[in-house]
Amino acid sequence: MKRMQRARREEGIALITTIGLLVVFMLIGIAWVDYMTVETNKSDLQINLIRARYAASGGVQAGIAHVEAALATQALPSSTLPELKVPVYRKGDTPVLDEDRECRVTVTISDESARININYAPPNVLRKILGVEAEEAREIRSSLPRLEGEPVTAGDQDRHWFTSVDELVTRSFLTAEQLTPELAALLTVYSVPDPANPAGYMNVNTAPGPVLEALLDITPDVAARVIETRTQRPLADVTELSAAAGKDPATFNVRPAPDALNTLPRELGFTSRCYRIASHAELVKDERVIGSGYVEAVVYIDPQGSPRILHWSEGLRETESVTASVEEPEAAPAAA
Repeated sequence: MKRMQRARREEGIALITTIGLLVVFMLIGIAWVDYMTVETNKSDLQINLIRARYAASGGVQAGIAHVEAALATQALPSSTLPELKVPVYRKGDTPVLDEDRECRVTVTISDESARININYAPPNVLRKILGVEAEEAREIRSSLPRLEGEPVTAGDQDRHWFTSVDELVTRSFLTAEQLTPELAALLTVYSVPDPANPAGYMNVNTAPGPVLEALLDITPDVAARVIETRTQRPLADVTELSAAAGKDPATFNVRPAPDALNTLPRELGFTSRCYRIASHAELVKDERVIGSGYVEAVVYIDPQGSPRILHWSEGLRETESVTASVEEPEAAPAAA
């Protein structure tokens, strides 16, 4: 009898152990499926971001082609291009068009020479555009490599170009609060492709009001008058610029050479060959954004019509976040 009870007890323990192991394996299986689902979704999201980034890169190339064509005919490039739609294909032995998805790309173009180049602007221009004192503006200028005609001084080896507008903060010339997005949008470090020949790199025909105020040392009302004048017909020479501003070129903050006071200052120009192209791509399925990419480039088109990339950056815009995922990572946009 005792032997039978012991056998039954052992059978019960074995059954409970087996059931316990089955429950453990089941929980492990569920956890593994959940983990793989999360990893698959993360992988899908990453693939969609890559697709969108490639589409955005294609948008930049389309923008460069548009700028090249415009300059070839002496026309102004458009500020925006018609929305581009990039087809999406499923991967396989033969690529198949995915009817449920598409990449939509928007491209904007702005004149980089409409901004003030902080590497070359004289102290008076820096003072006015940055809102700093004259001594602070001179300190910024003296921290940069000397320009042609400036005297050689001790410590020249410690002078360095700004490689980004943000360095005004990192090099402690401005605070983060002073360098607002609105101010940063008026500044550049990219509009001079040839440091040995910095000429005509600030375009008075496209510069916004605050830039004109700083360059020409004029009031907002006068800047508005200059903009109205050039809207009717682009300014073509220093006489027209002087008349629109109502002052002699020798009184501009950017001044002509002392031996040619009635000529256009070397820094100013009436046209541009340097443009900023921003491309934003969205991968869409069922009208839902499942991937987003942003690429921005500054390109210089030389007089022979060849483009030169001066700046290139990729990533999401600061205001964007993408959390959606899709089920079929094998789809991919066609190469632009």
